[in-house]
Amino acid sequence: MRSTHAGPLVLRAAVLAVLLTGCSGDKHAAAPPKPGTLAYDWYISGEAWKSGDYVRAMDHLAKLAVANSEYRERARMWLVVASGGIADGYAELANAYEAGAKANAATSSDLRRNMREVRNIANAAAMRFAETVHDVIGKTADPKFSFDFGFPSGEMNEPIQVTKITKGLNVQAADHDVARTRMAQKGIVRYAAALAGSPTDVEKARTQFANPPRDAVLSATADTLIRVADIFGPKKLDYPQRGNALCREALEAIGLLPDGADRKKLEAKGKDELKRYKVAAS
Repeated sequence: MRSTHAGPLVLRAAVLAVLLTGCSGDKHAAAPPKPGTLAYDWYISGEAWKSGDYVRAMDHLAKLAVANSEYRERARMWLVVASGGIADGYAELANAYEAGAKANAATSSDLRRNMREVRNIANAAAMRFAETVHDVIGKTADPKFSFDFGFPSGEMNEPIQVTKITKGLNVQAADHDVARTRMAQKGIVRYAAALAGSPTDVEKARTQFANPPRDAVLSATADTLIRVADIFGPKKLDYPQRGNALCREALEAIGLLPDGADRKKLEAKGKDELKRYKVAAS
């Protein structure tokens, strides 16, 4: 004999299925913004940052940093970290290619070609870095810093591919790609840790990154500008005006630090580097 409760049970099951389907649909991610919009650049910056594709993130942030929109100030802060880290990591990678080319004549041609490519990317990133630092720090006597985009992923250890490159060993095309990705990550993690006031302890830096110590940001930024300026030396890209600009931007940041031994040491380092990039007065 069929149960007299079958009808209501079936009805309740159908209603429940509809409700569950509706709830599941609510959890689906919204469609990404339309390509070509600033919202899309912001979205892609976040996705690229989370995946560790920092060069792509930098390119989209660069568009947002100059556009008059709700994203500009946050994008500038983000771009400082992205461009500074990439410039630093790629400058180091270019030096590895140069060392490898000197170590092995058989691989010299390929390594020097990669050196030029990487150093040119470092050049573009360095100029974005200096310009954005000027926008963020150079226009106020008491800059404030907060990073709401998450501590970067990656490691500060040297990738095995870079070790091979430095020795002049023959490496495959895929190894060059890995080296670029890993060195961009290394540069950004290293810079981010220093910004957070914990340059040797990534885990501690991760907890302090969102609201970093002001003086740590100024010191880390000045130190990175000075180090990256090396790519503009006479035996590398030979752009003295650019090296001069980076060193002067570093000294501006150092000038905002409190007096003390650390400031004097960093200031001396910046002035020594500046001497390499003498430019004629206009």
